[in-house]
Amino acid sequence: MQLGRVLIIEDDPDVASVLDLTLRRMGAAEVTVAPDGNEGLARARGERWDLMLVDLLLPGKDGFDVVREFQTWRAALGAEAPSPTIVFVTSAARTVGAELVERSGAHGLICKPFTMAGLAQRLESIVAERGLLP
Repeated sequence: MQLGRVLIIEDDPDVASVLDLTLRRMGAAEVTVAPDGNEGLARARGERWDLMLVDLLLPGKDGFDVVREFQTWRAALGAEAPSPTIVFVTSAARTVGAELVERSGAHGLICKPFTMAGLAQRLESIVAERGLLP
């Protein structure tokens, strides 16, 4: 599976490491980690990404704000806008409904804690749903 360029916006270094390792094993060409919402949003706007994994509970801007502001920026660009697959990663899954995720412009949700195998399976499913698998 080719995941291309991946941006992880995650403040927990242990979770970021597991995400990074899993994504590299899945064939990600490049993985970059931003440790807070402000840096994550700046990186999201600064480069083209194929996949963005965004924690909901972040210092600076929370994950919802990051995704909302990124989607507003994308809309202003129009047809030239990058269109990465965006997935929330959160331990607050009980308070985050699918409707809220969809309204935010994200494409999926991964619940913490997760296993590397479970993470890989869920990411493959989300990417396949978007029709991005060869």
